[in-house]
Amino acid sequence: MFDVVRKSAIPLADQLVARVSELIESGRLPAGSRLPSVRQLARRVGVSVYTVTSAFERLAGKGLIDPRAGAGYFVAPLRSRL
Repeated sequence: MFDVVRKSAIPLADQLVARVSELIESGRLPAGSRLPSVRQLARRVGVSVYTVTSAFERLAGKGLIDPRAGAGYFVAPLRSRL
C-alpha cells in the first residue's frame, strides 16, 4: 500500500507523499482514517523515520493529513483540503 522504489530517481519522501496523496484522493484512505505511526511505516517500507516524518509534514502542509498530538496522523476532512 505504501511501497517505494529504491532505485528510482525520485526521492523516497517524494514517493511517499505521492503515494499517500493518491490513496487519499482516490478515496482508498477516506477522511478520518488513521495512518500508520511514523515508526511503523518506516519499518514497513524500509526507510528512515526522518523520511516518513518529512513526508507526513509535507502532507500536513498540503492539508491532506492532520497531526494529532499523542494520537498520530489522520486523513483530513475534505473541507480542510479545499
